[in-house]
Amino acid sequence: MRTDLLRYRHPAPTARGGARSQLTRRQDCNRDQSSLRHWQSDDPFRIAPVRDLIKIGTEIESPKTGERLIIRSTAESSNGELFQAELLAQPGSYVVRSHRHPSQEERFVVLEGTYGYKIGGRTGIGRPGDTIVCPVGVAHSQWNAGPGLMRILYEHRPALESAELFFETYF
Repeated sequence: MRTDLLRYRHPAPTARGGARSQLTRRQDCNRDQSSLRHWQSDDPFRIAPVRDLIKIGTEIESPKTGERLIIRSTAESSNGELFQAELLAQPGSYVVRSHRHPSQEERFVVLEGTYGYKIGGRTGIGRPGDTIVCPVGVAHSQWNAGPGLMRILYEHRPALESAELFFETYF
């Protein structure tokens, strides 16, 4: 995991009342180390491990696609049972290629917009109120299938290190 690229500043409130992540590229770390003091020991260059950075309400935005992820539950907050995040994606910006989770069930709860998916050999569309379940080990892909904003809840059970994975892949 590329923790060397990240630093943390306390989340600032967003317009919706949640906390927005203040993770920045490593080049900015030399400017102000005061926000890291509570993680530092004797090593002035120590960066907090990513697992220490992930708090409920933290928001991650992909600089490549503009997708936003808001962390709702982590392995730490749920005794390892549930990772949950709200995803907001504009049309054309969100496509996840086929992959599988060998140890996790994945659920998608559609909150807004149109969610396209392929799970195993089945292709479909989810609309607000729908819950789509991908069983453990089954290949799946997903995308924003509509003309507007798509909002879904991602759920991974058990949580494992899903939150850490999102930090690694979004940057």
